[in-house]
Amino acid sequence: MLALKLGMSIGGSNKPMGGWTPSDEGSAVAWYKNKEGITLNGSDVSAWADSSSNSFDMVQATASEQPAYNSGAIEFTPADTHNLATASDITLSGAFTIGIKLNIAATNGIIIGDNTVAGEFFKIQNTS
Repeated sequence: MLALKLGMSIGGSNKPMGGWTPSDEGSAVAWYKNKEGITLNGSDVSAWADSSSNSFDMVQATASEQPAYNSGAIEFTPADTHNLATASDITLSGAFTIGIKLNIAATNGIIIGDNTVAGEFFKIQNTS
């Protein structure tokens, strides 16, 4: 079962507004920074480094399955042929938060899933 826990707090923190990053959380499991930690194979992404201290780097060794890197964006095809995956499973228990910012141009793409046929956790149903 997937559970999302969302919250917002403006309290006695000395951090400036907008200054929060996932690395501020002691319980962060993985963090894939926008436009950082990208390893290219020509114009395709062969790896995306985990910016947390847990080393859940995402990789794709098969060149024909590597997503394209276009002007700072990683482009996955909706046909499930281009992907990045961690070498070991990321296991989450209890309540957790996942943050994703997408520019959706296609439908029926799996955003987060496992390596089984029906292993989608987040799937694009429509572009709106």
